[in-house]
Amino acid sequence: MVYSGGLGVTSGDDQNGDDNQHTIDNDKRKDFIILQFDKPVALMTATFNTFSVRGQSKDSDATIKYGWSDLAWNSGLNLNNKNVSVLNALFDGTYTSFAPSNNGASNTRNINPDLHWGDIWLIGADFTNTDRRIDGFKITNLAVIPEPATWAMMIAGFGFVGAVARRRARPQFA
Repeated sequence: MVYSGGLGVTSGDDQNGDDNQHTIDNDKRKDFIILQFDKPVALMTATFNTFSVRGQSKDSDATIKYGWSDLAWNSGLNLNNKNVSVLNALFDGTYTSFAPSNNGASNTRNINPDLHWGDIWLIGADFTNTDRRIDGFKITNLAVIPEPATWAMMIAGFGFVGAVARRRARPQFA
């Protein structure tokens, strides 16, 4: 669901979003969002708008997963009532993005320090929850790098446009 505070999740037992349960949180369940792209991308940074869930302290530790899907980017994944192994099979790698020690303030941080690529990404409240705090956040901004071939085409295109502009800008001598 999209609210003014960012992209969040309302699960089956989240009381219609009461007590800030409209966030991506790990209170009773493991909430997450899945982002599908038509090309491989590297998610670089994300802004975590942190919320207190059910009056608990704010925290925004996150599980990040990336992978490659054979499905069309605009197709549904049909994960309802499936075993978690079906979800995990979509992803090649998993890592945790820990919240900075900033008393739960919203923050923008690097979520992909090793520059992983994929056309399907998951951002969820920390699945392992080693600190035993309820993580609750919404995603308000993502920085994405397109696949290298796209960059190469874009740079070549800029070079072509620059060469044409330079050719047209040559002074005329009488």
